[in-house]
Formats: sequence, C-alpha cells, structure tokens
Amino acid sequence: MTHAHRHPRKETEMDPHLHATELHASDLRASDTDRQQVIDALTRHTAAGRLTLDEFTTRVDAATHAKTYRELAAVTNDLPATGAVPGSEPAMHRTPLPRPAVALVAALAVVLVVLLAGTVLATVAGWGDMNSMMSSMMGR
Repeated sequence: MTHAHRHPRKETEMDPHLHATELHASDLRASDTDRQQVIDALTRHTAAGRLTLDEFTTRVDAATHAKTYRELAAVTNDLPATGAVPGSEPAMHRTPLPRPAVALVAALAVVLVVLLAGTVLATVAGWGDMNSMMSSMMGR
C-alpha cells in the first residue's frame, strides 16, 4: 500500500542524500582549526578593546561549541574583519611620525639618560666626599 499523499518536508529537514556541494557553504561543518582561528580573532578584538572579558568568554564558548561555519560567523558578525585588529587601524586614524621627529625623540632620550646617569654619579660621589669631611671634623 503506497501513500497517495505525502507530507511536505519541513525546511529544517535535510535530505541525507544531498551532496555537500548542494548545501550552502555556511552550513558545512567547521573544523577545530576554523574554531581556533575565530578564537584567535576574538583575542585580538578583546586586546583592541572591542570586547569586554565577559563578552570574550561568552563568544569563545560559542565558538568552541559551533558546528558549522554559520554558527562561527555569528560569533564575530558585529566585529570588523580580522585584518582590522590592533596595530592595523585604518590609515585615517593612524598618522606616522615624520623621520625627523623620531630622530629628535631618540636624541632627547639619549640626553635624558646621560643627564640622569650624571646626576646619580654626582650624588654618589658627593655623599662620599661629605662622609670623609664629616669624619675629619669629628676627629675620626
């Protein structure tokens, strides 16, 4: 006896005979490497201040448990692409110092170190002279 009327398949049911290429790419299973790459990106976004530690923890948990690319994408869908992480802000926000300014800062740093070292040496040498002077005055 055959059924004349079949129930329509629900959209959420998948035909087990479909080949992977017939599925949407985001429905494919994610690998451990894929999950780790998302976790690494979340770490960089947290370091950049885009996520709080609580948000980071929640998203890492979601990434760890994600089974498909779609689930992984949901973890980072409100964040800039991974190329836009600390140290790679858009050029309009980051203006490099001109080379003369860098040289000037370096020269000032060297002068400051020399002055501080001279001050420390003078102080140490001065204390030594003061102690010998005080000893001679005390008759020791």
